[in-house]
This record gives sequence, structure tokens and C-alpha cells, in this order.
Amino acid sequence: MTLYSQIHPVDRVATQVWFALCERGCLSDDIDTSHRFLYGHRYWPMVKRALLTTELASDDRAETARRVAEAATRTARVDADLLLGMTAVGLAILTRVGRDAFTASPGPAPLPRAVMLETPSQVLQRRARLAPEGLFGAFRGPRRRWTVIVEPDPTDRYQVRHGQPLAVCHGGEHEWCVVGILAGAERLSPVDGDELYPLVRRACEARVYGRVSVVTRRP
Repeated sequence: MTLYSQIHPVDRVATQVWFALCERGCLSDDIDTSHRFLYGHRYWPMVKRALLTTELASDDRAETARRVAEAATRTARVDADLLLGMTAVGLAILTRVGRDAFTASPGPAPLPRAVMLETPSQVLQRRARLAPEGLFGAFRGPRRRWTVIVEPDPTDRYQVRHGQPLAVCHGGEHEWCVVGILAGAERLSPVDGDELYPLVRRACEARVYGRVSVVTRRP
């Protein structure tokens, strides 16, 4: 069984998003913030502590992540699958920045209360919900609209038309692009007969073809 299949569904795609966008570019300033869009981010202090107190000698990173996640359950008091994505991300950060920088980072800012109160099931249901389109919304074709949610704040949302980019990169400043995922799908749909896009694309390339949840803004 792969590590991906063991991560709770609320963070499976978000974990892939982090590794696609953040792993190589993670700096000391990003240690506590680059993963804010993961549901498991709320457990980061416990995961971080477990990473610093658990033996990490194994060459098998997936097995190490599982052991650290199990250790973090003692203080987080949730099932390990909710911590596994966050643990894999944290292990990658620790490997990249080193133990001294990892230990010295100040910790994350608190999430809004409304975000902290959401259960994983509620987050998944929210992401899968279509914007109200009326009785004939499904027949609007290219004029159909989809709701884009900017995680982790469920109140930060906007609408785009079917087939449009998730967001426009202002003046070519790609670090401000929004990165999106399709709720319940593992790939973005092809455009004009091209091959299937990978899971994650910059917003200037990704097109909306379904229920969309935006997971982060860069930087």
C-alpha cells in the first residue's frame, strides 16, 4: 500500500500539491507556513515535535513518515491518517533546511476559528459543492460558472467560467498565481485535445472543468 493511499482524503491531493510546488523551493521562512492549505496544518506543532523526537534513521521515507505520524497521534489525539500528509511534508522540510533551522523556526500563526471548527468531512463536502446555477445550469456549456475556494479560509471564494483559467497572473508575476485542484479528481481535464495536464498547474495554464478548490496562493 502506498503512502498516498494511507493519507486521509482531505489531504491526499493537497499533499501532492505541496510536493509539486513547494518541496524544492522551501526556505527557512516557509517552514511553518508553506503547508497552511493542508487540513493537517492545524496539527503542525504536534507533528513538528514528533519529527524532532522520533528516530529518523530509516532510509525508507514513507515508513519514517508513518512512524512519526503514529508518534504525533499521542498529542494530536486524531487518527494517524489525518497526520500522515503533514508528516510527509514536515519530513521533506526537515531534510531540506536542516535540524537547526527547523528547530529555530517560530511556529505557525493560528488559523481562523471557523477553519479550526471544520471537520474533514465538512471540508470535503464544501469542496465538492457546486455554485448555485439554477434549474438549467448544467445546460449552459461554456457559460457555466464554478466556485473557486481559496483554502484554508472557506469564506475566500470567487467564480470563474467553465474553461477559463483559475486566475489571471497579474503582469506575468507567476508567484502570485493561484493553484487549484479538482474536487474528487486526480487530474485536470485536457484543453483543445492536448494530453491530460498533471495534477497541479499554475493558474495561467490550468483551466476549470469541474468542481474546483483552490488550495493556496503564492508566495
